[in-house]
Amino acid sequence: MNEINDIVAAERAKLNVLLALAEEASYSSNEQLLQAWLDATGGVPVARSFVRTCMSELEALKAVTLIKAGDLLIAKITEAGLEHVQGRVILKGVLRPEVR
Repeated sequence: MNEINDIVAAERAKLNVLLALAEEASYSSNEQLLQAWLDATGGVPVARSFVRTCMSELEALKAVTLIKAGDLLIAKITEAGLEHVQGRVILKGVLRPEVR
């Protein structure tokens, strides 16, 4: 992949993480389940380290909060993350959701 494709893939993955969290009743999920979600929605298997990087970048944008539970990271979507999924705000470095 070239650099532009890598950037777009990472931006799409971060959006998919937010979409997955927004669909959960608890608005949260762990990195293992998010990895499975990204594998299913992205068409290409992703490494756990890639998922953790996405989660950390989303935390830096205040789109999620992260909690460590043993060896797993758990992400919970924030108001800013939900507003991005709803198309109300734009988070830099996260693909914009499709208009519904």
